[in-house]
Amino acid sequence: MNYLYRYIILLAIIASIANCKKSSFLDAKPEDRLIIPETLQDMDLILDNDRVMNGLSTDGLMPIFGEIACDDHYTPQRWLDNFDALSVNLYSWNDNIYSAPSQYYGYSYAYRAIFYANTVLESIEKIKKDISNEIEYNRIKGSGLFHRAHAFLQLAQVFAPPYDQQTSSSSLGLPLRLTSDINENLKRSTLKETYDKIIDDLQSSIELLPDHPAFKTRPSKAAAYGLLARTFLFMNDYNNALSNANKSLGVYNELLDYNYIDSATRNPFARFNNEVIFSCNFSVLDNLLLLRSRTVVDTALQQSYNVHDLRKGLFFRKEAANGPKAYSFRGSYDGSADPFCGVATDEMYLISAECNARLNNTEKAMDDLNTLMAKRWRKTENFVPFTATSSQEALDKVLIERRKELLYRGIRWSDLRRLNLEGANISIKRIVNGSEIILPPNSLHYTFLIPPDVIQLNPEIEQNKR
Repeated sequence: MNYLYRYIILLAIIASIANCKKSSFLDAKPEDRLIIPETLQDMDLILDNDRVMNGLSTDGLMPIFGEIACDDHYTPQRWLDNFDALSVNLYSWNDNIYSAPSQYYGYSYAYRAIFYANTVLESIEKIKKDISNEIEYNRIKGSGLFHRAHAFLQLAQVFAPPYDQQTSSSSLGLPLRLTSDINENLKRSTLKETYDKIIDDLQSSIELLPDHPAFKTRPSKAAAYGLLARTFLFMNDYNNALSNANKSLGVYNELLDYNYIDSATRNPFARFNNEVIFSCNFSVLDNLLLLRSRTVVDTALQQSYNVHDLRKGLFFRKEAANGPKAYSFRGSYDGSADPFCGVATDEMYLISAECNARLNNTEKAMDDLNTLMAKRWRKTENFVPFTATSSQEALDKVLIERRKELLYRGIRWSDLRRLNLEGANISIKRIVNGSEIILPPNSLHYTFLIPPDVIQLNPEIEQNKR
Protein backbone atom coordinates (compact mmCIF):
# COMPACT_ATOMS: atom_id res chain seq x y z
CA MET A 1 0.00 0.00 0.00
CA ASN A 2 1.67 3.28 -1.07
CA TYR A 3 1.99 6.35 1.12
CA LEU A 4 -0.70 8.40 -0.65
CA TYR A 5 -3.31 5.66 -0.38
CA ARG A 6 -2.56 5.09 3.30
CA TYR A 7 -2.74 8.83 3.91
CA ILE A 8 -6.21 8.95 2.32
CA ILE A 9 -7.34 6.11 4.58
CA LEU A 10 -6.06 7.95 7.65
CA LEU A 11 -7.86 11.10 6.59
CA ALA A 12 -11.04 9.05 6.34
CA ILE A 13 -10.48 7.77 9.88
CA ILE A 14 -9.98 11.29 11.16
CA ALA A 15 -13.06 12.56 9.34
CA SER A 16 -15.23 9.74 10.65
CA ILE A 17 -14.07 10.41 14.20
CA ALA A 18 -14.53 14.16 13.93
CA ASN A 19 -18.03 13.80 12.47
CA CYS A 20 -19.26 11.48 15.18
CA LYS A 21 -22.21 13.78 15.97
CA LYS A 22 -19.72 16.29 17.45
CA SER A 23 -19.73 14.34 20.71
CA SER A 24 -16.81 13.34 22.84
CA PHE A 25 -15.45 9.85 23.11
CA LEU A 26 -16.33 10.08 26.76
CA ASP A 27 -20.02 10.82 26.32
CA ALA A 28 -20.98 8.73 23.29
CA LYS A 29 -19.84 5.73 21.31
CA PRO A 30 -17.71 6.46 18.25
CA GLU A 31 -18.49 4.60 15.07
CA ASP A 32 -17.98 0.87 15.44
CA ARG A 33 -16.29 0.38 12.08
CA LEU A 34 -13.15 2.47 12.43
CA ILE A 35 -10.00 1.30 10.69
CA ILE A 36 -7.30 0.51 13.25
CA PRO A 37 -3.87 1.98 12.38
CA GLU A 38 -1.42 -0.78 11.49
CA THR A 39 1.89 0.95 10.79
CA LEU A 40 4.02 3.56 12.50
CA GLN A 41 3.29 5.82 9.54
CA ASP A 42 -0.44 5.47 10.21
CA MET A 43 0.06 6.41 13.85
CA ASP A 44 2.25 9.35 12.95
CA LEU A 45 -0.49 10.71 10.70
CA ILE A 46 -3.03 10.45 13.50
CA LEU A 47 -0.86 12.33 16.01
CA ASP A 48 0.16 14.88 13.38
CA ASN A 49 -3.46 15.96 12.90
CA ASP A 50 -2.83 19.45 14.26
CA ARG A 51 -6.49 20.39 14.34
CA VAL A 52 -7.27 17.59 16.78
CA MET A 53 -4.04 17.28 18.77
CA ASN A 54 -3.00 20.95 18.95
CA GLY A 55 -6.25 22.86 18.65
CA LEU A 56 -5.81 24.51 15.30
CA SER A 57 -8.23 25.90 12.73
CA THR A 58 -11.97 25.90 13.40
CA ASP A 59 -11.95 22.93 15.75
CA GLY A 60 -10.02 23.09 18.97
CA LEU A 61 -8.50 21.24 21.82
CA MET A 62 -8.02 22.98 25.14
CA PRO A 63 -10.98 24.18 27.25
CA ILE A 64 -11.15 27.97 27.38
CA PHE A 65 -13.57 28.35 30.31
CA GLY A 66 -10.85 29.43 32.73
CA GLU A 67 -9.47 32.06 30.41
CA ILE A 68 -12.89 33.63 29.89
CA ALA A 69 -13.62 33.59 33.63
CA CYS A 70 -10.30 35.03 34.87
CA ASP A 71 -9.49 38.63 35.83
CA ASP A 72 -7.11 39.66 33.03
CA HIS A 73 -9.91 41.27 31.01
CA TYR A 74 -13.52 42.38 30.94
CA THR A 75 -16.27 42.63 28.32
CA PRO A 76 -18.37 45.82 27.93
CA GLN A 77 -22.09 45.33 28.53
CA ARG A 78 -23.04 46.25 24.96
CA TRP A 79 -21.15 43.18 23.77
CA LEU A 80 -22.47 40.93 26.52
CA ASP A 81 -25.99 41.77 25.34
CA ASN A 82 -25.19 40.09 22.03
CA PHE A 83 -23.48 36.94 23.28
CA ASP A 84 -25.00 33.52 23.80
CA ALA A 85 -26.25 32.50 27.23
CA LEU A 86 -23.36 30.09 27.85
CA SER A 87 -20.77 32.83 27.40
CA VAL A 88 -22.63 35.34 29.58
CA ASN A 89 -23.28 32.75 32.29
CA LEU A 90 -19.62 31.80 32.24
CA TYR A 91 -18.46 35.40 32.33
CA SER A 92 -20.81 36.04 35.28
CA TRP A 93 -19.72 32.90 37.19
CA ASN A 94 -23.34 31.76 37.34
CA ASP A 95 -24.24 28.71 39.38
CA ASN A 96 -25.16 26.73 36.27
CA ILE A 97 -23.48 28.10 33.17
CA TYR A 98 -25.32 25.77 30.78
CA SER A 99 -28.61 27.28 29.62
CA ALA A 100 -29.27 24.13 27.58
CA PRO A 101 -27.82 20.61 27.69
CA SER A 102 -25.93 21.11 24.43
CA GLN A 103 -22.35 19.90 24.32
CA TYR A 104 -19.47 22.16 25.26
CA TYR A 105 -16.82 21.55 22.62
CA GLY A 106 -13.81 22.25 24.83
CA TYR A 107 -14.68 19.21 26.92
CA SER A 108 -15.52 17.04 23.94
CA TYR A 109 -12.51 17.93 21.83
CA ALA A 110 -9.99 17.33 24.63
CA TYR A 111 -11.38 13.82 25.11
CA ARG A 112 -11.27 13.30 21.36
CA ALA A 113 -7.51 13.96 21.49
CA ILE A 114 -7.26 11.47 24.36
CA PHE A 115 -9.08 8.89 22.21
CA TYR A 116 -6.59 9.45 19.40
CA ALA A 117 -3.67 9.07 21.81
CA ASN A 118 -5.13 5.90 23.32
CA THR A 119 -5.69 4.40 19.86
CA VAL A 120 -2.04 4.99 18.98
CA LEU A 121 -0.75 3.71 22.34
CA GLU A 122 -2.72 0.48 21.95
CA SER A 123 -1.85 -0.04 18.29
CA ILE A 124 1.87 0.53 18.73
CA GLU A 125 2.11 -2.36 21.18
CA LYS A 126 1.28 -4.68 18.27
CA ILE A 127 4.38 -3.57 16.35
CA LYS A 128 7.73 -5.16 17.09
CA LYS A 129 10.40 -2.62 17.99
CA ASP A 130 13.84 -3.32 16.53
CA ILE A 131 16.96 -1.42 15.58
CA SER A 132 15.45 -0.32 12.28
CA ASN A 133 12.42 1.44 13.76
CA GLU A 134 13.45 2.14 17.37
CA ILE A 135 13.80 5.92 17.06
CA GLU A 136 10.49 6.37 15.25
CA TYR A 137 8.73 3.86 17.51
CA ASN A 138 9.90 5.64 20.67
CA ARG A 139 8.98 9.08 19.38
CA ILE A 140 5.44 8.04 18.43
CA LYS A 141 4.80 6.20 21.70
CA GLY A 142 6.24 9.11 23.69
CA SER A 143 4.06 11.52 21.73
CA GLY A 144 0.93 9.53 22.52
CA LEU A 145 1.76 9.61 26.24
CA PHE A 146 2.50 13.34 26.12
CA HIS A 147 -0.71 14.24 24.28
CA ARG A 148 -2.84 12.23 26.70
CA ALA A 149 -1.21 13.86 29.73
CA HIS A 150 -1.50 17.29 28.17
CA ALA A 151 -5.24 16.94 27.56
CA PHE A 152 -5.84 15.56 31.05
CA LEU A 153 -3.91 18.45 32.64
CA GLN A 154 -5.86 21.07 30.72
CA LEU A 155 -9.19 19.42 31.54
CA ALA A 156 -8.24 19.24 35.22
CA GLN A 157 -7.81 23.01 35.37
CA VAL A 158 -11.49 23.61 34.68
CA PHE A 159 -13.44 20.43 35.47
CA ALA A 160 -11.59 19.26 38.60
CA PRO A 161 -10.89 21.25 41.77
CA PRO A 162 -7.50 22.85 42.48
CA TYR A 163 -4.95 20.42 43.85
CA ASP A 164 -4.77 20.25 47.62
CA GLN A 165 -2.38 17.63 48.98
CA GLN A 166 -4.48 17.10 52.09
CA THR A 167 -7.71 16.35 50.23
CA SER A 168 -6.46 15.02 46.88
CA SER A 169 -7.21 11.40 47.76
CA SER A 170 -10.87 12.17 48.44
CA SER A 171 -11.57 14.97 45.94
CA LEU A 172 -13.06 14.16 42.55
CA GLY A 173 -10.68 14.14 39.61
CA LEU A 174 -11.40 13.37 35.95
CA PRO A 175 -12.87 10.35 34.25
CA LEU A 176 -9.55 8.82 33.17
CA ARG A 177 -10.17 7.23 29.81
CA LEU A 178 -7.04 5.14 29.27
CA THR A 179 -8.11 2.86 26.42
CA SER A 180 -10.05 3.18 23.18
CA ASP A 181 -12.63 0.71 24.52
CA ILE A 182 -16.01 2.40 24.23
CA ASN A 183 -17.26 0.27 27.14
CA GLU A 184 -14.53 1.42 29.54
CA ASN A 185 -15.67 2.38 33.04
CA LEU A 186 -16.36 6.11 33.09
CA LYS A 187 -16.45 6.78 36.82
CA ARG A 188 -14.38 9.70 38.02
CA SER A 189 -10.97 9.08 39.52
CA THR A 190 -9.73 10.89 42.59
CA LEU A 191 -7.81 14.11 42.09
CA LYS A 192 -4.63 12.36 43.23
CA GLU A 193 -5.15 9.59 40.69
CA THR A 194 -5.67 12.17 37.95
CA TYR A 195 -2.43 14.00 38.69
CA ASP A 196 -0.52 10.78 39.30
CA LYS A 197 -1.51 9.61 35.82
CA ILE A 198 -0.51 12.91 34.23
CA ILE A 199 2.88 12.73 35.92
CA ASP A 200 3.38 9.05 35.05
CA ASP A 201 2.58 9.63 31.37
CA LEU A 202 4.91 12.59 31.12
CA GLN A 203 7.77 10.90 32.94
CA SER A 204 7.38 7.85 30.72
CA SER A 205 7.40 10.03 27.60
CA ILE A 206 10.67 11.77 28.44
CA GLU A 207 12.86 8.73 27.77
CA LEU A 208 11.15 8.21 24.43
CA LEU A 209 10.93 11.70 22.94
CA PRO A 210 13.69 13.53 21.03
CA ASP A 211 15.32 16.59 22.54
CA HIS A 212 14.05 18.75 19.70
CA PRO A 213 11.00 18.07 17.51
CA ALA A 214 10.91 18.22 13.73
CA PHE A 215 7.86 20.48 14.10
CA LYS A 216 6.75 22.48 17.13
CA THR A 217 3.33 20.88 16.99
CA ARG A 218 5.09 17.67 18.04
CA PRO A 219 6.14 16.89 21.62
CA SER A 220 9.78 16.80 22.71
CA LYS A 221 11.83 16.21 25.86
CA ALA A 222 11.86 19.95 26.54
CA ALA A 223 8.06 20.06 26.20
CA ALA A 224 7.54 17.06 28.51
CA TYR A 225 9.83 18.51 31.16
CA GLY A 226 8.04 21.84 30.75
CA LEU A 227 4.59 20.32 31.15
CA LEU A 228 5.82 18.43 34.22
CA ALA A 229 7.09 21.70 35.67
CA ARG A 230 3.68 23.29 35.11
CA THR A 231 1.92 20.26 36.62
CA PHE A 232 4.03 20.28 39.77
CA LEU A 233 3.61 24.05 40.12
CA PHE A 234 -0.19 23.63 40.01
CA MET A 235 0.26 21.03 42.77
CA ASN A 236 2.37 23.48 44.85
CA ASP A 237 5.26 20.99 44.65
CA TYR A 238 8.01 23.56 44.20
CA ASN A 239 11.04 21.28 44.36
CA ASN A 240 9.81 19.10 41.50
CA ALA A 241 8.53 22.10 39.54
CA LEU A 242 11.94 23.75 39.81
CA SER A 243 13.79 20.59 38.83
CA ASN A 244 11.70 20.03 35.71
CA ALA A 245 11.71 23.68 34.63
CA ASN A 246 15.50 23.65 34.78
CA LYS A 247 15.64 20.36 32.87
CA SER A 248 13.44 21.84 30.19
CA LEU A 249 15.68 24.88 29.94
CA GLY A 250 18.69 22.58 29.91
CA VAL A 251 17.39 21.13 26.65
CA TYR A 252 16.07 24.36 25.13
CA ASN A 253 16.35 27.90 26.55
CA GLU A 254 15.96 30.35 23.65
CA LEU A 255 14.36 33.72 24.42
CA LEU A 256 13.11 36.38 22.02
CA ASP A 257 14.66 39.81 22.29
CA TYR A 258 11.60 42.03 22.07
CA ASN A 259 13.74 44.88 20.73
CA TYR A 260 13.72 43.09 17.38
CA ILE A 261 9.97 42.38 17.19
CA ASP A 262 8.03 44.65 14.83
CA SER A 263 5.30 46.38 16.82
CA ALA A 264 3.70 47.83 13.67
CA THR A 265 2.19 44.52 12.60
CA ARG A 266 -1.24 43.33 13.71
CA ASN A 267 0.20 40.09 15.13
CA PRO A 268 3.75 40.88 16.28
CA PHE A 269 4.81 37.35 17.22
CA ALA A 270 5.43 34.70 14.61
CA ARG A 271 3.89 31.29 15.00
CA PHE A 272 6.52 28.76 16.11
CA ASN A 273 8.80 31.60 17.21
CA ASN A 274 12.02 30.84 19.09
CA GLU A 275 10.39 30.77 22.52
CA VAL A 276 7.77 28.19 21.60
CA ILE A 277 8.58 24.67 22.80
CA PHE A 278 5.20 23.09 22.05
CA SER A 279 2.46 24.83 20.10
CA CYS A 280 -1.16 24.51 21.16
CA ASN A 281 -4.32 26.64 21.05
CA PHE A 282 -7.65 26.87 22.83
CA SER A 283 -10.85 25.56 21.35
CA VAL A 284 -11.68 28.23 18.76
CA LEU A 285 -15.39 27.47 18.77
CA ASP A 286 -15.56 28.54 22.40
CA ASN A 287 -13.48 31.72 22.35
CA LEU A 288 -15.90 34.17 20.71
CA LEU A 289 -16.18 36.12 23.95
CA LEU A 290 -12.41 36.71 23.70
CA LEU A 291 -12.56 38.37 20.29
CA ARG A 292 -10.18 41.32 20.26
CA SER A 293 -12.90 43.81 19.45
CA ARG A 294 -15.12 42.53 22.28
CA THR A 295 -12.74 42.03 25.18
CA VAL A 296 -10.81 44.75 27.01
CA VAL A 297 -7.60 44.08 28.91
CA ASP A 298 -7.94 44.93 32.60
CA THR A 299 -7.09 48.63 32.81
CA ALA A 300 -4.94 48.41 35.94
CA LEU A 301 -3.02 45.49 34.46
CA GLN A 302 -2.38 47.28 31.17
CA GLN A 303 -1.20 50.42 32.93
CA SER A 304 1.15 48.49 35.24
CA TYR A 305 3.82 48.00 32.55
CA ASN A 306 6.84 50.29 32.73
CA VAL A 307 7.12 52.79 29.88
CA HIS A 308 10.36 51.07 28.80
CA ASP A 309 8.82 47.59 28.98
CA LEU A 310 8.41 46.54 25.34
CA ARG A 311 5.57 44.18 26.23
CA LYS A 312 3.31 47.18 26.67
CA GLY A 313 3.51 48.05 22.97
CA LEU A 314 3.72 44.50 21.64
CA PHE A 315 0.96 42.91 23.72
CA PHE A 316 -1.72 45.59 23.46
CA ARG A 317 -3.57 47.63 20.86
CA LYS A 318 -6.06 50.43 21.42
CA GLU A 319 -9.72 49.62 20.77
CA ALA A 320 -11.30 53.06 20.58
CA ALA A 321 -14.77 51.62 20.07
CA ASN A 322 -14.67 50.30 23.64
CA GLY A 323 -13.54 53.54 25.26
CA PRO A 324 -10.52 55.88 25.44
CA LYS A 325 -8.60 53.61 27.83
CA ALA A 326 -9.61 50.33 26.20
CA TYR A 327 -6.90 47.99 24.91
CA SER A 328 -7.16 44.56 23.34
CA PHE A 329 -4.53 41.82 23.58
CA ARG A 330 -2.54 40.94 20.45
CA GLY A 331 0.46 39.13 21.91
CA SER A 332 -0.47 35.53 21.10
CA TYR A 333 2.48 33.27 20.32
CA ASP A 334 0.30 31.63 17.68
CA GLY A 335 0.95 34.52 15.31
CA SER A 336 -2.80 35.08 15.03
CA ALA A 337 -5.80 36.24 17.05
CA ASP A 338 -6.17 32.74 18.53
CA PRO A 339 -4.92 32.47 22.13
CA PHE A 340 -1.76 30.38 22.54
CA CYS A 341 -1.75 27.91 25.44
CA GLY A 342 1.30 25.81 24.66
CA VAL A 343 4.66 25.52 26.39
CA ALA A 344 7.29 28.24 25.98
CA THR A 345 10.64 29.14 27.50
CA ASP A 346 9.44 32.36 29.15
CA GLU A 347 7.07 30.28 31.29
CA MET A 348 9.95 27.98 32.28
CA TYR A 349 12.11 30.91 33.46
CA LEU A 350 9.18 32.22 35.51
CA ILE A 351 8.48 28.81 37.06
CA SER A 352 12.14 28.52 37.99
CA ALA A 353 12.12 32.05 39.42
CA GLU A 354 8.98 31.46 41.49
CA CYS A 355 10.15 28.14 42.87
CA ASN A 356 13.57 29.52 43.76
CA ALA A 357 11.88 32.37 45.63
CA ARG A 358 9.61 29.96 47.50
CA LEU A 359 12.60 27.78 48.38
CA ASN A 360 14.51 30.80 49.77
CA ASN A 361 16.94 30.96 46.85
CA THR A 362 16.46 34.71 46.49
CA GLU A 363 19.51 35.43 44.34
CA LYS A 364 18.71 32.61 41.92
CA ALA A 365 15.11 33.78 41.68
CA MET A 366 16.27 37.24 40.65
CA ASP A 367 18.76 35.78 38.18
CA ASP A 368 15.95 33.85 36.48
CA LEU A 369 13.70 36.88 36.39
CA ASN A 370 16.41 39.20 35.08
CA THR A 371 17.39 36.74 32.33
CA LEU A 372 13.85 37.10 31.02
CA MET A 373 13.28 40.79 31.72
CA ALA A 374 16.50 41.89 30.04
CA LYS A 375 14.95 40.61 26.80
CA ARG A 376 11.79 42.64 27.40
CA TRP A 377 13.37 46.04 28.10
CA ARG A 378 14.05 48.76 25.58
CA LYS A 379 17.74 48.68 24.63
CA THR A 380 17.98 52.45 24.40
CA GLU A 381 17.38 52.55 28.14
CA ASN A 382 19.62 51.02 30.75
CA PHE A 383 17.95 47.93 32.14
CA VAL A 384 18.19 48.03 35.91
CA PRO A 385 18.11 44.44 37.19
CA PHE A 386 15.37 43.49 39.63
CA THR A 387 16.61 43.02 43.18
CA ALA A 388 15.10 41.64 46.36
CA THR A 389 16.28 41.61 49.97
CA SER A 390 14.09 38.68 51.00
CA SER A 391 12.52 35.61 49.46
CA GLN A 392 9.06 37.11 49.98
CA GLU A 393 10.00 40.27 48.11
CA ALA A 394 11.44 38.12 45.33
CA LEU A 395 8.25 36.06 45.18
CA ASP A 396 6.06 39.15 45.03
CA LYS A 397 8.04 40.56 42.11
CA VAL A 398 8.09 37.25 40.23
CA LEU A 399 4.34 36.76 40.57
CA ILE A 400 3.70 40.28 39.23
CA GLU A 401 5.84 39.64 36.18
CA ARG A 402 4.38 36.16 35.71
CA ARG A 403 0.92 37.65 35.33
CA LYS A 404 2.18 40.38 32.98
CA GLU A 405 4.09 37.88 30.82
CA LEU A 406 1.66 34.96 30.57
CA LEU A 407 -1.72 36.63 30.16
CA TYR A 408 -4.23 35.12 27.70
CA ARG A 409 -2.52 31.70 27.89
CA GLY A 410 -4.95 29.94 30.23
CA ILE A 411 -2.42 30.27 33.05
CA ARG A 412 -4.09 32.95 35.17
CA TRP A 413 -7.13 30.83 36.11
CA SER A 414 -4.90 28.05 37.44
CA ASP A 415 -2.78 30.63 39.26
CA LEU A 416 -5.83 32.10 40.96
CA ARG A 417 -6.88 28.63 42.07
CA ARG A 418 -3.51 27.65 43.54
CA LEU A 419 -2.59 31.04 45.01
CA ASN A 420 -5.91 31.37 46.80
CA LEU A 421 -5.42 27.92 48.31
CA GLU A 422 -2.24 29.31 49.81
CA GLY A 423 -4.03 32.32 51.28
CA ALA A 424 -3.59 34.98 48.58
CA ASN A 425 -7.23 36.01 49.15
CA ILE A 426 -7.79 37.26 45.59
CA SER A 427 -11.38 38.20 44.73
CA ILE A 428 -12.55 39.01 41.20
CA LYS A 429 -15.16 41.69 40.55
CA ARG A 430 -17.25 42.36 37.45
CA ILE A 431 -20.11 44.62 36.48
CA VAL A 432 -22.94 42.87 34.61
CA ASN A 433 -26.22 44.68 33.86
CA GLY A 434 -25.23 47.44 36.28
CA SER A 435 -24.70 45.07 39.21
CA GLU A 436 -21.39 44.14 40.80
CA ILE A 437 -20.61 40.42 40.86
CA ILE A 438 -17.83 38.97 43.02
CA LEU A 439 -16.05 35.64 42.74
CA PRO A 440 -14.60 35.04 46.22
CA PRO A 441 -11.38 33.09 46.89
CA ASN A 442 -11.72 29.29 46.85
CA SER A 443 -15.29 29.43 45.54
CA LEU A 444 -16.78 26.21 44.21
CA HIS A 445 -17.20 28.15 40.96
CA TYR A 446 -13.46 27.78 40.34
CA THR A 447 -14.44 24.28 39.20
CA PHE A 448 -16.94 24.19 36.34
CA LEU A 449 -19.82 21.78 36.02
CA ILE A 450 -19.36 18.89 33.61
CA PRO A 451 -21.67 19.41 30.59
CA PRO A 452 -25.15 18.05 31.40
CA ASP A 453 -25.41 15.82 28.34
CA VAL A 454 -22.23 14.04 29.43
CA ILE A 455 -23.85 13.27 32.78
CA GLN A 456 -27.09 12.29 31.05
CA LEU A 457 -25.32 9.74 28.87
CA ASN A 458 -23.09 8.57 31.71
CA PRO A 459 -25.04 8.83 34.99
CA GLU A 460 -22.21 7.08 36.85
CA ILE A 461 -20.11 10.26 36.43
CA GLU A 462 -20.59 12.36 39.56
CA GLN A 463 -21.23 16.07 38.96
CA ASN A 464 -19.13 18.78 40.60
CA LYS A 465 -20.58 20.42 43.68
CA ARG A 466 -22.44 23.72 43.81
